[in-house]
Amino acid sequence: MHHERKEFIDLVQKQIDGTITENESIRLDHLSSELSESEQEALFEKVWKQTIEKNKPAVNPFSATE
Repeated sequence: MHHERKEFIDLVQKQIDGTITENESIRLDHLSSELSESEQEALFEKVWKQTIEKNKPAVNPFSATE
C-alpha cells in the first residue's frame, strides 16, 4: 500500500501543477477509490503544503518601507 500512497501523492502533485495526463488522471481516480476519504484528505493536504513551501519566495518582496 506504501507504493500506492507514493503514486497518489505524485499524481496529486501533477494535478496541482497542471501537468497530469489523461491516463494519469484515470489512475488517480482509481487510487482514490482505494484510499479512505480521510487518508486522501491527509495526503492532499501534505502535497498542498509542500507546494506552497516550494513556491514561497525566499525573501520578502516588499521593502521595509512598504
